[in-house]
Amino acid sequence: MTYKKIFIHSILLVVWLSQFNLHSQHIIPHNILNKSNVSQLGGSCCCGTFMEMNFPNLDFEGGIPPPIGGFIVYSAGQMIDEWTVTRATIDHCEGSHANLGAGNPNGASNFIDLHGSPGFGGIKYKLTGLTPGNSYRIDFWTAQNGGNHSSTGTLLVANGAWLNVSWVVTISGSVAWFKQSYMFMAMADMADMEFSSVGDLIYAGTLIDDIKIFECPGDQEEPMITNEPQNEIYNCIGDVPKAPKLIVTDNCDANPTISFKETTSKIDKCEQLIKRDWEILDKCGNKKLFTQEITVKDEVAPNITIAGKDKIILCSNHTKNTFLTWLFSNAGASATDNCKKITWDYAYDSIATNSCDTTLVDFIVSDECDNTSSFVAKYIIIDTISPKIVNPA
Repeated sequence: MTYKKIFIHSILLVVWLSQFNLHSQHIIPHNILNKSNVSQLGGSCCCGTFMEMNFPNLDFEGGIPPPIGGFIVYSAGQMIDEWTVTRATIDHCEGSHANLGAGNPNGASNFIDLHGSPGFGGIKYKLTGLTPGNSYRIDFWTAQNGGNHSSTGTLLVANGAWLNVSWVVTISGSVAWFKQSYMFMAMADMADMEFSSVGDLIYAGTLIDDIKIFECPGDQEEPMITNEPQNEIYNCIGDVPKAPKLIVTDNCDANPTISFKETTSKIDKCEQLIKRDWEILDKCGNKKLFTQEITVKDEVAPNITIAGKDKIILCSNHTKNTFLTWLFSNAGASATDNCKKITWDYAYDSIATNSCDTTLVDFIVSDECDNTSSFVAKYIIIDTISPKIVNPA
């Protein structure tokens, strides 16, 4: 096929294809590829509903109308209403030009070929009235200028800082157009939106039309916990309750995702620190982190439940073993501890041996954390029998 170009040296180059019966740069299609090219990156509005914004001439119906069946060439720096050509040239085409609008399900209407006559071109549009933090979706329709060729379109917002995406088209616009949908978050109240294209032919490029921009209310509020558990202190690990079920609310997400992790670290033999970490994520990506710390430290002394009793014994019945039996029975005392095992210790000067002697014993009960309780009991040796005169005078 021979590609013919008609150049008219003026500010606007108008090509009347119907008059000359030429297809110019716009190639008749020869192949069809799978329609799975449609982008799925548009996503959904995580907080509320997308609302279409009112930006004029996103459908390229403004400006000087291209002739029926023809197109107008614009060079870098020139404008089509709100659009500015950023590089090389682009063609503003009438919908019936080379039948390239026939495959657009929205109907054949004015469109842009990003490869001008010739040139790997680009156009930009100033988006204003944006709300920082809000999400925006750009929908548009795209196709290839002719079959047996391909081109790669690129969309930048804020010079690529907010959005930088590319797509490939291979199917002629006379056969099918494909919807693309991309999202970005605004970081300021205005930014440039730029479309550009490169490909295997300098005059067979990416076609674009029917651009729409939608706004999604921004959500930068993290989820809230209405029953935040407080830090707590317990004496025993067995006293620690299970982690509570958090009650979570969010301004946009009725069911935020809740992740939970619990870790226990040992500080010493009698103290542990339990950390409970929650991560709550809403569908807009806002995250709430919360940590509860539980200290487990036994500071409670054993409880003497039955008091020890003094031992009173006749001197005739006293033996060392009798004393030790009373001693090792803890003077009859009993004790319990809230957490751990207990041990008994004793402190006394000496075992009584003489009649009428008394031994004071400190009974000390300890738990494994060195908490102690104590009491004093007496081992008393008595003599109640008077002496007998065995050899009276």
